[in-house]
Amino acid sequence: MQNVLNFPNKMQQQKKEKALIPFVAACEKIFQFFKRIKEYKEHDYKIKCEFLKNECYKVYLKQILEKRHLLKIIDIPEFFYLNGWTVDSEAMSKAEAAIKTVEEKFGRKHIERCYNARIKQIIKNLKSKK
Repeated sequence: MQNVLNFPNKMQQQKKEKALIPFVAACEKIFQFFKRIKEYKEHDYKIKCEFLKNECYKVYLKQILEKRHLLKIIDIPEFFYLNGWTVDSEAMSKAEAAIKTVEEKFGRKHIERCYNARIKQIIKNLKSKK
């Protein structure tokens, strides 16, 4: 018996390569689509973290201003802080630390839940004012 080896010729290889090109292009488009979704989710998450940081800042700022008022410490007038013309570094550092700690301990899902709860609370407060 004789073993026969069939070596593929160049025409057969080119046909296979041409057949794979649309498949590879489609796969790349799918990967790009998922990459854009991931980037969008990351951007959305950063916006939520920034929103929560600002909300924490407001809470810490109120506490600090009340403490300064009780201790009768002279500082920049409160309306500068409340209007956003000046940022209190102590309140900002506490807010950043709080968000970082929550993210490390509880994860992204907890940040999402906190964000949704805060949005619901704000909407409820707006409806009650009307």
